[in-house]
Amino acid sequence: MQTPSEIVREWFDRVWNNGEAEFIDVGLAECCELTGLTPQPIQSPSDFHQFHQMMNNLFEDIHVEIDHIMESGESCSGVVTVTGTHRQSGRAIQFQSSFFGRIEEGKICHAINLTDYLSVLVQIGALPADAVEKGLAGESAL
Repeated sequence: MQTPSEIVREWFDRVWNNGEAEFIDVGLAECCELTGLTPQPIQSPSDFHQFHQMMNNLFEDIHVEIDHIMESGESCSGVVTVTGTHRQSGRAIQFQSSFFGRIEEGKICHAINLTDYLSVLVQIGALPADAVEKGLAGESAL
C-alpha cells in the first residue's frame, strides 16, 4: 500500500504533469472536500474535473514540482511550485501553493490549499506589480 506522500506525488505527477484527467476519478475520494483552490470547496471528482479543465484552458505546460513534503499517519502536507504559460498573454507563470491533506483508503479525501494566485495575476498583467503595496496602503490597486 502506498504512503500518503507517495499518493500525493502520484497525484501531482499524473493529474498535472502528465495531464491524465482520468486519474482524478482514481485518486480523489468520491466524497471529498478541497478548499483554497476555488471560491467554493471542491466536493467531488466531478467538481475537480471542472477546476482541472479551467486551469488547462487558462494555462498550458502546467508543471508541479514538489519542494517539500512530509507525512504523519494519514496526513500529508507540503509546498509545491507550479509553472506554466498563460495562454492568452503567452507569459510564463510561477507560483507556490501549500497543502495540508488527509488520505483515506488510498485516496485524497480532504485538503486545505493556500495558493498564491495574487502573484499569478501580477505575472499575467491583470494587476500592476505594486498592487499589494497600494492595496495595503488603502489605495486602489488598479
